[in-house]
Amino acid sequence: MNPSRIATATLALLAGTALHAQSPDQTTLEGSFLGDGKDGKIAHLIVQTREPFSDQAAIRLVFTEKDPSSSKKPDFDAGFKKLGSALILSVHRDGGIFGCEVAHTAHEKSPFSALGEIKMEDFKVTDTTVSGRVTTGGELDAFGQKWNVDLKFTAPLPKGAFAGEEPKTMTKEEPKEEPAKPAGPQLAISKLPLPSSALDVEY
Repeated sequence: MNPSRIATATLALLAGTALHAQSPDQTTLEGSFLGDGKDGKIAHLIVQTREPFSDQAAIRLVFTEKDPSSSKKPDFDAGFKKLGSALILSVHRDGGIFGCEVAHTAHEKSPFSALGEIKMEDFKVTDTTVSGRVTTGGELDAFGQKWNVDLKFTAPLPKGAFAGEEPKTMTKEEPKEEPAKPAGPQLAISKLPLPSSALDVEY
């Protein structure tokens, strides 16, 4: 093959790879999910729509070790370790976590709920993506098992996510009614007619 054609093809391939890497629809994951010192090797993230919770719109983040694309219910299968080690989170639009299920293959006593022991940082939602950092802030203990999470992520936001959220609107205060004023001209009290029997009248 002509060397110039090889160089052109190589440049085209590199350019295509760079464009793919910069695509806003690409999911990116960085960090670790440790269970008794063993990394769960989280490699996939699915963002699911879900019903509102406490009158607030929410989504579900399903982090998995194995590819969940063939699963009809990724969150269900992840909870039973059918997708390897997994972390399932329910999150409000402000980043508040109200549901956390830990399913690490290194733990015999799992899955287990760890609500209140994990937090979200730098949570951002756009029209098409969601990103943030999930962390426990260090190693924790659950039923004698050690676990630790520190994952940064970016993923596509599915259509209809946070659809249950309605913008708050300011309500106008209703004007207060004033007492009706008598119609027509009003006479001074001193000019009102008095009965002939009235004596020592004071105005």
